[in-house]
Amino acid sequence: MSGYSAKMSEMHLEKAKRVAESLFSTDKPKEKKRKSRWGDESQKVIIPGLPTILPANMSEEQNQLYLS
Repeated sequence: MSGYSAKMSEMHLEKAKRVAESLFSTDKPKEKKRKSRWGDESQKVIIPGLPTILPANMSEEQNQLYLS
């Protein structure tokens, strides 16, 4: 085998080893974190029982008390 052919064979063997390692790896691939359209997950504030829509019949004073 010529020097060039031996080098190419060695390169193909290395590539085959890398491919085999990735195919038969016992490590689980890392899951990608899903992106939210609504912003960062850490910025969300969840208050159980707090309605997301204010009733229309609230006075301005009740509105201010509710929102503050």
